Amino acid sequence: MTIATKLTKLMEYPELFLDKLTGECVGRKYMAYCVKDIFPKIDTYIDVGANNGISLKSVQGVFHGFKAYCFEPVTEEIPNIQKVADKANAGDFKPLKLEIFNFGLWNENGELTFYKNLGNSMKSSLFDDGEDNANKHLKKEKITIPVKRFDSLGLKFEGITYLKVDAEGAEKEVLEGFGDELKKVHVVQFENHFRNNFNKEIKLSEIFSILEKYGFDCFLQKKIRHEAKEPNHCEYIAYRLNDARKRK
Repeated sequence: MTIATKLTKLMEYPELFLDKLTGECVGRKYMAYCVKDIFPKIDTYIDVGANNGISLKSVQGVFHGFKAYCFEPVTEEIPNIQKVADKANAGDFKPLKLEIFNFGLWNENGELTFYKNLGNSMKSSLFDDGEDNANKHLKKEKITIPVKRFDSLGLKFEGITYLKVDAEGAEKEVLEGFGDELKKVHVVQFENHFRNNFNKEIKLSEIFSILEKYGFDCFLQKKIRHEAKEPNHCEYIAYRLNDARKRK
């Protein structure tokens, strides 16, 4: 991230300056502030690819008093996610209600090979590294994990629902597994890779098509990251304009 990009974010959301001083992940907090501009309050947060709870921590720092469902297939990270909730509930904020699921989300139920990155668990994926992946030198362990469709879980959620999908190349399959449950989601944050980071072809148009099928008509590109002076990946925020208008 360039100095100019950092300064632009700080000017857009001055709160990030304090977050930086206190050791918060500014990039993830920035995305939560962007969502808050559209929906000032959320009732449910669904975190797909929760890792160590870093995004949950950022969202909790911007929104308070919501229900969170976190999905993370790397077993070692589950206690770290729980710590985020424990720390939040020990403070003065409204309580964070949390449920954690130690499996992956996919477009069908079953088991799949998972490439667990031993150097950086955030880079673990259901797909092996592609030729452009900057982390392909890191050691990986092939394990088998259970995967499920979200719409097969029967989870109850209502009110304003914020879905974050960071599935390292499996964003399309995860969204397909939500099925008609996407009708109850108000805002979707997802990652898109420009380069060949995985041994599969990722088409942004396919993700847009899934979301458009369920009425999402606004797509904001945020947080473009570069590697070797070339765009590598970015974040998108998708929502329905009519939903946002009702919250103004």
